[in-house]
Amino acid sequence: MRKRWPALGAIGRAARVVLPPEYALHLKSAVSLLDEDSALTTRAGEDSGLFASFRQLVVPAGEEAAANALRVNRRLLVGSQFPATLPMLADEGYIVVPLDALQT
Repeated sequence: MRKRWPALGAIGRAARVVLPPEYALHLKSAVSLLDEDSALTTRAGEDSGLFASFRQLVVPAGEEAAANALRVNRRLLVGSQFPATLPMLADEGYIVVPLDALQT
């Protein structure tokens, strides 16, 4: 059965159902929207091709959880435990807000 979202078509948008990339618990753990054109993703997210229409910034190996970031207006909330991802995003011009966000 194929679902349709006609309300999205009325505003010039579309949606599709996708499976998360391999090894991702859910889609949000593999990608975060950075701006209208860019996404922060894992290597598996990049390899999946789901985000090919975006400029992709791939988190370094070992920091895959950093792809689960949150954009609030012009700021990116990112876990402070990702020492390679934080400067990568800052070097791209993003306003990075490191947060102590450990899951235990």
